[in-house]
Amino acid sequence: PFLTRMFVKTGEILKTYWYIPVGFIGLIWFGLKRSLGTVEGRLKYDRFRLWLPLVGNVNKKIATSRFARTLGTLLTSGISIIEAMEQVVKVVDNAQITAALGGAMERIQKGEGIAGPLSTVKVFPPMLISMLKIGEETGAMDELLVSTANFYDDEVEIAINRMIAMINPLIILVMAVVVGAIVIAVALPMFGMFDLAAM
Repeated sequence: PFLTRMFVKTGEILKTYWYIPVGFIGLIWFGLKRSLGTVEGRLKYDRFRLWLPLVGNVNKKIATSRFARTLGTLLTSGISIIEAMEQVVKVVDNAQITAALGGAMERIQKGEGIAGPLSTVKVFPPMLISMLKIGEETGAMDELLVSTANFYDDEVEIAINRMIAMINPLIILVMAVVVGAIVIAVALPMFGMFDLAAM
């Protein structure tokens, strides 16, 4: 049967020319590593991380939590907003967000406050911007930022659990299709032999 011949032929090709897929994977790995070593490559990769369905949403919440917690902790320690923001820009592990924060920093240094400039960083949710505005008005920005970080830590955990719950059935489905195809490929020749024996 065609399905059986396809599996056998694939096995023979992989056994004989195993170095081709190995070399191909090695070239992809080398290309990615070299690309991530450049500023432009890193920026595209981090932008892709934020764009990815499901995973991108989790990455945004992680970045928001990290930003809020770091900034809140620094402000609690008595560091000025400008100095704290300069440190936060270095801590954020995403080139796309870092670039956006760099533009916002210029406006903050000119005295425009912090909520307005950070509203241009599209990664951050409206809730964080609202908390920053309230913090500027009440003078309790450090406490509000820590509370916001705690909230988004919980959101990250919920989002990860939800993502795993959605991915698990997909993995099971793919495995079922692969295993089912192998079983059918093994069984079809047997049915063919039974038919020949019956004749």
